[in-house]
Amino acid sequence: MPAPRIDPGELGELVAEVLAEHQTIDAIVPAALAGLEARFPGAINPQPRWIFSKAGGLLGTMLLAHASLGEYIMLFGCPCGSEGFSGRHRPQLWDFVLTGELWTNAADELRAQRHAPGDCSYLAPGRANHSRLAPGTFLLEYARGPISTMLPFGLLEVATSTLDLTALRWTLSDYTRCVTRSLWLELRGRAR
Repeated sequence: MPAPRIDPGELGELVAEVLAEHQTIDAIVPAALAGLEARFPGAINPQPRWIFSKAGGLLGTMLLAHASLGEYIMLFGCPCGSEGFSGRHRPQLWDFVLTGELWTNAADELRAQRHAPGDCSYLAPGRANHSRLAPGTFLLEYARGPISTMLPFGLLEVATSTLDLTALRWTLSDYTRCVTRSLWLELRGRAR
């Protein structure tokens, strides 16, 4: 697996910069994508699209900004609000709140942690939580680790519950395109 190239701290700085200048999701999304491209030239998906996603009962829409074998960045959220289970994964997960409010709690927490715009929720490998997105909540999510191990969790409900084969096809297509792009950039970098 290639070494991670993205620093979560740098993503936190980007989110703070974007939120200092923009308040609506319509302005935040293009600003975040432009900021990602400026920080990670060539690594950001040049043709991102919004795709419905349902995993762990959490229904939302996602935009895959970057993916490799060892990490991904996506924008994820739901104008209507949603809640569900995070899953228990091998990769680490950072969720930076762009708009709205994210509530999380682990099984042994009797009170939810509330995360407002600019806050970050971290999920360590092997841990899980209950997540609730208030209406209008959107996140910038970064995962680091063996990403392929997350695919069954991320795709199973789309394939068996919602039966949204278009979303399934688009998700696999975008992920494959992003990983291929990432591998190509890595090979090109090694050749220099």
